[in-house]
Amino acid sequence: MTIFFDLDGTLFETGPCVVSAARGLFAEYGLPSLAEPEILSGLGKPSLEFLRGLLPKGVAPEGVRGRFRELERATIQSQGRLFPGAREELQRLYERGDSLHICSNASPEYLQTVLKATKIEEFFAGVHSASEYASKGALLQSLLRPGEEALLIGDTRFDLEAAASCNLPFIAARYGYGSPEELAPACFFADCAEEISGCVEQARVFYAIASEIERKGAAIAGINGVDCSGKTSFAQKLARYLRARGQETLLVHGDDFHKPAAARSQGKNEVESYLQNAFDQKRLAREVLLPFKTEGCLHKELLCLDLSTDRFEKRVELIAGKGSVLLVEGVLLFREPLLPYFELKIFLKIGFDETLRRAALRDAPTMGEGILEKYRRRYIPAQMRYLSESAPENSADFVVDNEDFARPAILRGLRP
Repeated sequence: MTIFFDLDGTLFETGPCVVSAARGLFAEYGLPSLAEPEILSGLGKPSLEFLRGLLPKGVAPEGVRGRFRELERATIQSQGRLFPGAREELQRLYERGDSLHICSNASPEYLQTVLKATKIEEFFAGVHSASEYASKGALLQSLLRPGEEALLIGDTRFDLEAAASCNLPFIAARYGYGSPEELAPACFFADCAEEISGCVEQARVFYAIASEIERKGAAIAGINGVDCSGKTSFAQKLARYLRARGQETLLVHGDDFHKPAAARSQGKNEVESYLQNAFDQKRLAREVLLPFKTEGCLHKELLCLDLSTDRFEKRVELIAGKGSVLLVEGVLLFREPLLPYFELKIFLKIGFDETLRRAALRDAPTMGEGILEKYRRRYIPAQMRYLSESAPENSADFVVDNEDFARPAILRGLRP
């Protein structure tokens, strides 16, 4: 995989050096000092734009940029540092064989100063400055090869916009200098530098799946697994990943097709009632999968069951244009009447001990400890029977070990 790194705020802890240099510059020119947040708010911009946002009116950034760079370089050389864990993450990715590149708005001289001061030059196959390009996106476009497996890691909306301009998946370094709001559309999120390689591992899995969707021309893909296997989160990430690559995607949740409580309780025992009556899968097939498969698009609003009120008052809008991929996630999917509709099948594998552990964390705080007994008595036995009778793992195109949300691994299927 080719991995493009922004430098400032992603690998290099820029703030202390920039604040020191800016305050030194303002002191030399007799300008009023600025608060640290004001200085850091402009990080990620080219140097002239950064200085223009800080300097009082009437002070031209071109006239002071040289001195600012001198102060900044001296500070970097004496006290520059990476974010904790950044070097170890680079080492891990480098040893795996990934091609690592710096892609930054900063000048070539600045980039070399930081890399030498932090002693990480050895990890990078290329160091690229956008200073002579119209934008970072234009730089990325010049570096990308057709069909290349690649992504960008950065910490500001400028990085996110650069990735989006190239249909490139983006990992948001939320520990950097961007706001959570501006980074919200990212595919993956690292809350500390130590999480970078985990996000990359997720991207590898989604790249393999996306490539197979494209190869097969699959329009409907199912994401299945037992309770608490991470289906919703996995499907949401896959949808964001596909959209980042320019693929229009609609995500449908199997849980929106629950039957009312009275219907869910019918059956000769709890296991049977769950297997046969928990979900209205015929409705899912009739109102969603069949129309999409027939027409190649979907535009409708459904009234689905609100589990909290047990009434059909939850409005679900389903809009997918021609050429879209429909993702459907849920339990009990890979069986009749739904199975024939799925052109690509993904099964998330975890053990039932992990199901209970996650249920204790997710459900028990709001539903009480009694919910765990319901898992043991109803949900798990029913899903064990589903695994035995329908063998969803055997029919899946991809089987993904999802015991660790942060580092899923493909057990069967096209490995990245």
